[in-house]
Amino acid sequence: MAKNTKVDDITKYGLIKDKRRRIIWVIKGTNEGYHIPEKDMKSIPILDGKYMWALLIFVLSTGLLKWPLLVSVGLAALVYGAFELYTRFVFLKKKQILKISADDMEKTRNEDALNAQRADYFLALMLPMLMMLILISRQIEPNGGFVGYEFYLFIALMIVAGAIVIYNGYHWYRLGKDIKKLENKK
Repeated sequence: MAKNTKVDDITKYGLIKDKRRRIIWVIKGTNEGYHIPEKDMKSIPILDGKYMWALLIFVLSTGLLKWPLLVSVGLAALVYGAFELYTRFVFLKKKQILKISADDMEKTRNEDALNAQRADYFLALMLPMLMMLILISRQIEPNGGFVGYEFYLFIALMIVAGAIVIYNGYHWYRLGKDIKKLENKK
């Protein structure tokens, strides 16, 4: 990434620049974050998109290749797990954890940051819907859908995906209200 990284470019990945112009990957739910050197910025979009990579594997294996559902779920979970393990135990292992001041944390609540978060929640809302559509299309195929244990896995995946849609939809809606409040204050 360029040295003059725009605020909205980094806020969509949960990053902020503190008073000292350091890029910090905020740890959700805390006032701390990992210091990310400029040279490591190219890895952030790839690591932040771990859900997309796992869903891509799921969509390809279930929808296109018509592999058994258990194999598709297992591969997607393996990809997600590999990204998570790499992020935690390789990428972030030697990164310095910094305390974030209240002023810097306020940057996560500005209009640009909220719009970026809202866009993320919208994507996180649409992806499980896509997964549900692919599963339903496989279930209603003329030559038969899921049977046996795959049918129960299908039901479980539909319930989990539905819960994720409701959760992300709620947060997407709340962020929209927060953005409107900020716009009205201006």
